[in-house]
Amino acid sequence: MGIRDDVPEPEAQIARSDLKAEWLTSFNESTNTPEGLAKLAVPTREPILGSWFKQGDLGFIYGARGLGKTWLAMHIARKCAEGGSVSDWEAIATAVPNSS
Repeated sequence: MGIRDDVPEPEAQIARSDLKAEWLTSFNESTNTPEGLAKLAVPTREPILGSWFKQGDLGFIYGARGLGKTWLAMHIARKCAEGGSVSDWEAIATAVPNSS
C-alpha cells in the first residue's frame, strides 16, 4: 500500500508528482526574477511629511510612558491634513473635505 491505505503505490507516486508539478507551476507564475523586478514600473508615492513619510508608509512612535507619543501623533496627523510643518519637516496638505 502507498501513502493512503486505499491508494496503491503507483497511483500515489503519480498523484505526488502531479501535485509537485502543479505547485511548481503556481510558484513560477507567482514569483518574479530580479531582471523582471528591475523592469517593473512602480509608481512613485506621494510625499506626506518631508521626504521620509510617503503615501502607504507605516510608522511607529515608541518611547517610555508619558513622553507625549499621542500628542506627537495627533500633531503630525493634523499637520498632514491641514498643511504646515512638524519641526523641520514640511507637511503637504491633502484635499480633506470641510466638515463644518
